[in-house]
Amino acid sequence: MITESEKFEKKKVTISLDKWIIEPAKEICRKLGLPFDTAINIYLYQLVYTRGVPFPVVLPSQDVLDECEIYRKLAAGEEDVKAGRLIPADEAFARIRMRLDEEIRKKEEDENKGDQ
Repeated sequence: MITESEKFEKKKVTISLDKWIIEPAKEICRKLGLPFDTAINIYLYQLVYTRGVPFPVVLPSQDVLDECEIYRKLAAGEEDVKAGRLIPADEAFARIRMRLDEEIRKKEEDENKGDQ
């Protein structure tokens, strides 16, 4: 049996979460005025009280999937920034222009070969 004082005693744990989900989840908690660790605690209480996952586990809508994909891409971009894997925008556009120019040149060459 758990004593009353043990019910509210805190213990630090380490968990692994998908990196991309943390910030949007924290943002929702912030909007609700709920500390992130409290939200996780609520989930765990409900898991124990209901003896199962306290919500239906269903496939998300396409809108939700699209939003999650945006967060994943933003997280990947943030990693690129931190790792220095970026180039200046003018250089990126110059590379794109070079590729497009090359494709146009090849297409024109192919068209000229077909005319001969």
